[in-house]
Amino acid sequence: MEQQKEKIICYLRRRLEKIEEHVEQDGQILEKNRKEIVELKNRISDLEHKVDFAYEAFSPISIQQQVIRTETDHLREEVEEKVKEKERLKEEIKELQGEAGEIRGLLLQDTSEKESELLQKEENKLIERSSSFVEQQELERQRIARELHDTTVQSLTALIHKIEFCSQILSSDPIRVRLELEIMSQVIKDSVNGMREIIYNLRPMTFDDIGFNETLKQAVNRMQRGFDTKIVLETEGESYPVDQVVQLTILRIIQEAINNCKKYANAKMIDITLSYKEETVELVIMDDGIGFDTQKITIQKEKNTGFGLSMMRERINLLNGTFEIESRLGFGTEIQVNIPIK
Repeated sequence: MEQQKEKIICYLRRRLEKIEEHVEQDGQILEKNRKEIVELKNRISDLEHKVDFAYEAFSPISIQQQVIRTETDHLREEVEEKVKEKERLKEEIKELQGEAGEIRGLLLQDTSEKESELLQKEENKLIERSSSFVEQQELERQRIARELHDTTVQSLTALIHKIEFCSQILSSDPIRVRLELEIMSQVIKDSVNGMREIIYNLRPMTFDDIGFNETLKQAVNRMQRGFDTKIVLETEGESYPVDQVVQLTILRIIQEAINNCKKYANAKMIDITLSYKEETVELVIMDDGIGFDTQKITIQKEKNTGFGLSMMRERINLLNGTFEIESRLGFGTEIQVNIPIK
């Protein structure tokens, strides 16, 4: 009986090793596939720009335009095939990981004790996550307070002093008073712009005015200014209203991802896709930058903003969603977010 049990255990371990090797191979193919999709979309974007430019220049090169359209259609078909292959690989990896989990479960001993330990670990994680979230909220409040003190409050204080000064010299030096009033007018305009920026960072008013999708486009356009990397934003599926917290979280993830690309990725293109699905909203952000080793680099929170990637992960968890980062040196980075709409 013991020999038969050992044989089963040996078989399960060999099967587990093969599954892990298969998962690693599929993961490498998936990374290559993802990078090829980004490159293909970049080529499509360049070709479409050439067609638009030809129209704007009123150039009679219809044959060249037709060639470009044909090549663009071919590339789109290739992208669709790559996307299908990518989804197939993900499903295969998911199935293999599920089987590996079942085998590991069979190999475990003293399951009751281990389950108790796992439950305790999960409880500790939940407590730590809640504490971290409260800490991040406090850091965000401190950041807003500093911004208001260093900009708006200081400007208003300076205006009070200038008004008092003008009241003293009003009769003796009206020309100086006029110059001071012009300066005060500019200070007020700057303060208004600063307050608008703070309000936008808290929650863009355009969510209510022009809608979520258009607000995302405007935000991406703002971040594109002075940034050489091309940013492409696409939406898939028929859009529908989503909770305001979800809207703001998606916007912050996009902003944080683009900021990280500016600082570290050295990417030529950032591809952002927002998909409206039946039960979830899916956000995928891909870049063709230098990437990083996820096993060695721990994502740290950005204390200066309170909205680092670690904070994003916590917010997504609180929304019962999933947040995943896939990256490899030389293969760029992909962020995947799924948030249930209910």
